[in-house]
Amino acid sequence: MLTKGFLKPQISIEKISKTQFWIGLIFGIFSSFILNIYFNYARESFRVLTFMNEPLILSTKEFMIYDLFFAALSVSLAFGFTVIIWLTGRKDIKKQYYRIFTVGNIYMMIFVILFLLLRKGSTLYFILFTGFGYDKHLDFIKEFWIILVLLPIFILFFNWNYLRLMFRSGYWVFISIVAYILLTFILFKTTPVDKSILNNMYYSKNREKFDFIDSKLDSSTKLYKISFSDTTREILKKQYSDKTFRLVKKLKKAFDTDSLVSLDTLILESIVIHNHNIQGLFSNNYLYKDKEINWPFATPDQIYNQIKRYESKNGVETKFLIDILNEMIFIFESPDIDWSKRYKYSDYDIQTYQFKQTMRMETVNIEKQLWEVVTKLRLDIENDTYRHQLIQMSDKKSKN
Repeated sequence: MLTKGFLKPQISIEKISKTQFWIGLIFGIFSSFILNIYFNYARESFRVLTFMNEPLILSTKEFMIYDLFFAALSVSLAFGFTVIIWLTGRKDIKKQYYRIFTVGNIYMMIFVILFLLLRKGSTLYFILFTGFGYDKHLDFIKEFWIILVLLPIFILFFNWNYLRLMFRSGYWVFISIVAYILLTFILFKTTPVDKSILNNMYYSKNREKFDFIDSKLDSSTKLYKISFSDTTREILKKQYSDKTFRLVKKLKKAFDTDSLVSLDTLILESIVIHNHNIQGLFSNNYLYKDKEINWPFATPDQIYNQIKRYESKNGVETKFLIDILNEMIFIFESPDIDWSKRYKYSDYDIQTYQFKQTMRMETVNIEKQLWEVVTKLRLDIENDTYRHQLIQMSDKKSKN
């Protein structure tokens, strides 16, 4: 039978000492607020980095889940600091080894978790989000939600497991769980970061594109009874995602045929041209003589062939084919940017200019081909509607 000297004492304020108990508790609560604010601002800082390519835009539900996770994780890590303060300076020589062992392991757990979240986690997502074609292929909420639930709980009981080397816990574990839940809820409600700043900046920068997409799709539903899913709408609003690449590629392939292209395809093609969506990184570059592959949309010749096929039908499809040609003309006729007066141009104007310059470098005959098609249609004596609907291109384009 164990003698009294070998039994672990029941944890209590007196055993810890009132001073150390309250200092540890106050410091734990304070550090939980600091950690939670830090985690939330670190997430927003990381989101800023993703704006270099396809920005990380989270839904209200996703923000709520991550806020709750960071709050719970902050409380779990802060409890580790509380335990460290409770055990610091204790003179129980018999338990000295346990004290050093406990404090060392808790420190290790705290800094390992911080390292994994802030270094490895951000590096992983930074690589993914700055790569062309990434479209949330790695989604923690959908695929690894169990980690978000178990990690804070594991850290909480990890701290208690080592604290029980020194004391018998008794009902204190239950009290700590109640306090853990309450403090997590308080942090969740009181220390959120304003996420609307980045989201509003993103929508403001792309307002012209998004309004164009919404107006096109809504008018198509109203006038032509063609409905598009919300998923299609979201794909069109992304610039570099894998789904957007595949949509642009599929649309281009639809024009490489001898059959008539459907109206819904024409509507989508006019949208992706207006928004300068591309298929991905240019693979052709200077390795091949034929550079039309670098033009991400249907070529002007293909649009011309579709116009001639639809000519006898005199349908709405011809209108959208003309719109597609006009969108191409807007690109190549866009004015040059005077960078000394950058403030005079919208973000869309600058994107159009940059897209024009890229296409002139990465393609050879597209601009010339467009000028020839436009000239042919405007000179068509059998159908003078083309002359009224098509924008005239500058004569200098014929010399390219």
